[in-house]
Amino acid sequence: MSYTVRVRVRHAKADAYFHIAEMAVWHYANGGSWFNSDGVLKLTMGGSGTSGMLRYQNDAGEEPFTVVMGVHNYKPWVHIIPDVPRNETCVVLLPQYYAGGKYSGVPIVPTCTVNNSAQRSLTATFDGTEGHDYKLDIFIG
Repeated sequence: MSYTVRVRVRHAKADAYFHIAEMAVWHYANGGSWFNSDGVLKLTMGGSGTSGMLRYQNDAGEEPFTVVMGVHNYKPWVHIIPDVPRNETCVVLLPQYYAGGKYSGVPIVPTCTVNNSAQRSLTATFDGTEGHDYKLDIFIG
């Protein structure tokens, strides 16, 4: 059974605008795809056990962070990595959530909040955890 995540981004402050620098999808459970249609970013995944990742940065190319979202054991989960080094792209980071990698033990939770080194609050939260069609809100403080 496939899953869909619609991503909504909200900027709380006008001091910096963050945009997507990179997108990726893990290949488990028949993989998936990213689509941008009418301003709505959508991740489709072939089944439970896979994920997608977005890497953000501000207009100056600073304060990079990633948001990974997926479905594990039929429940949505999200994780944020702040202050991502430039050489750690989604291609490098996403595999680390699997097969005993550095992030394979992160909690399977529907909400994640962290602060980056500039003390900017970053939150990602699923609006509901049942079914196969989800909305993920990303708040950038």
